[in-house]
Amino acid sequence: MVWRQEDVFFALGGGIDVTNGHRMATPEEIATTGFEQPVTFFPIAPLMHGATQWGLMQQLFKGNRAVLLDRFDPHRVWQLTAGERVNVVMITGDAMGRPLVEALDQPGPEYDLSAFFGLVSSAALFSAPVKRRFLERFPALYLSDAIGSSEGGAGGISQGGGEGGAG
Repeated sequence: MVWRQEDVFFALGGGIDVTNGHRMATPEEIATTGFEQPVTFFPIAPLMHGATQWGLMQQLFKGNRAVLLDRFDPHRVWQLTAGERVNVVMITGDAMGRPLVEALDQPGPEYDLSAFFGLVSSAALFSAPVKRRFLERFPALYLSDAIGSSEGGAGGISQGGGEGGAG
């Protein structure tokens, strides 16, 4: 697979807003989206994973802040999410989602997750039961679930929030 710079920018770098289909006219336009609504983004899958690379680049192109982790540990994820005031966490389906939501049910520290409003899953199955557990814990959570590959594009994207909207 060979990607032209234009392909990277529009297909994977945020040059097209997947929520409404808006195509950015210039690279400068994408940067303004981060200034208008800054986000702290936390991709927790390894950086060798294409979804993590592209998600991180998309946020950095916008000028958003990113938090990185050297290895997956559910409690460390929530600790950093609280301490760094993370807004959006990116996971790869149930393999990360299930341990994350289960960690919140375990006895131990309480985390201030009031800044957390979005959970993005990409590239792997994110099952309805695990999504439901997140929405039970975070009723206004915005969920985005995409299946696909960088080579083939998104095969399916579902988005939604719980009661109270994406807040």
